[in-house]
Amino acid sequence: MMKWTSNHRLPASEPNENNRAEYAHPQLLSGASDDGRFIYDAIWAETEAVFVLTVMWINEEFGFVEDTVRLYPKNRAELLQQVAAFQAAPESFFGI
Repeated sequence: MMKWTSNHRLPASEPNENNRAEYAHPQLLSGASDDGRFIYDAIWAETEAVFVLTVMWINEEFGFVEDTVRLYPKNRAELLQQVAAFQAAPESFFGI
């Protein structure tokens, strides 16, 4: 199983008027596989009222972004589920 280093600043409740400032953080969730091949980052897009989860595959030889996929989970549970799926099998998000 792949090991991950991650940062978690996701508030405990769904986005609402009372935690708007907490959700404005530029990286609610972020992480990288320990081998550096895969990274992810999640933000809350207030104007669209949706999370944006960006997952990336990094070229091992040259270090550039080989591929990027953006997902738009509608709630915290879906976001956490998609992050867990990416951490469990990142290759499947890119067809490799």
